[in-house]
Amino acid sequence: ALRCRVRRVAGAALAATARRLPYFEHHQELRDATAALEQRFGATPDGAPEDQDVTLHAVASHVSGGGIVDRSGAPVDPSALAGKIVLVYFSAHWCPPCQQFTPKLVRFYEEMGRQHAEHLEVVFVSNDRSAGEFEEYFGSMPWLAVPYEREAVRSTLARSFKVRALPTLLAFAPSGALLTREG
Repeated sequence: ALRCRVRRVAGAALAATARRLPYFEHHQELRDATAALEQRFGATPDGAPEDQDVTLHAVASHVSGGGIVDRSGAPVDPSALAGKIVLVYFSAHWCPPCQQFTPKLVRFYEEMGRQHAEHLEVVFVSNDRSAGEFEEYFGSMPWLAVPYEREAVRSTLARSFKVRALPTLLAFAPSGALLTREG
């Protein structure tokens, strides 16, 4: 059941992302997958009711002041996420479904980065058990993260977005509106 849930959430988030980027306009397979997801779930992310308290602005308010870092550990201003599709990825090194999904998300992110880096960003929110696990796992990711030592921020984000299982991938539109919270 968890595996199906992960696939459904990831599929919806990636389909929502694909629908918004011009790179995918010529890829019939992705358009077909997007249409199938919309038909199965009954609504497009654009048509989903907007949850006013769950926006990218809410994420940014939690991570201001060094709450996001790049792979080198340098702080990233949350305003750098403005105008992008942002995927917030809750995951952990010890989680087998996460270990299976992360490489797929990395491939997607790298492919998008070659064409549309200015349109997409991923922020990793760790549920690892130690700083060492976090460092090892984050080392395999090409995107941003909430630092491991920011436990209060990581916990607040997980609670705010009602994260109950790993992996969970939230997708936010460039406007900051939540596209999907399933997961």
